[in-house]
Amino acid sequence: MYKGGGKQKEGSSKSSFNLPTSLPSPLFTRPTCSLTLTLYKNPPPSPLPSSLPPPPPPAAGAPCGACKFLRRKCVSGCIFAPHFGSDQGAARFAAVHKVFGASNVSKLLLHVPVNRRNEAVVTISYEAQARLSDPVLGCVSTILTLQQQACSPTPILISLASLILSSIISSSLIR
Repeated sequence: MYKGGGKQKEGSSKSSFNLPTSLPSPLFTRPTCSLTLTLYKNPPPSPLPSSLPPPPPPAAGAPCGACKFLRRKCVSGCIFAPHFGSDQGAARFAAVHKVFGASNVSKLLLHVPVNRRNEAVVTISYEAQARLSDPVLGCVSTILTLQQQACSPTPILISLASLILSSIISSSLIR
């Protein structure tokens, strides 16, 4: 055995570690059903309006919610003004600022086409709220929950499938 001192006695063996032969099961497993997600380089315009309509522009002299939260003067070309109104925008922007930071969001919005910025702000706001409520998974927890709901058959679907199956069997017996 090894007894310190920098040298190992003759006849002693080195200690070895047994490594696991298999990895532990992953934290998340894929659902048994397959869902197809199609990504577009330039997605077609959404037929439905965004879930949050853009707030009305701030009144003359009133700062937008982002500038109100940051306690700065809202300039005429403020990138946040069309998306964070002066009334409820400060609360929405607080979560966005806490998770992503104002500078990062403004840089991100500069790279998004003007006609798509409202959707980007809605998405960023949703992710920030999800990240605050679940710091580890964020919106992934919502996605996993929805995948499980989509893949698990509901009692209505099961009864409907059994009804269809019984009618097919009964019609094949009649022939």
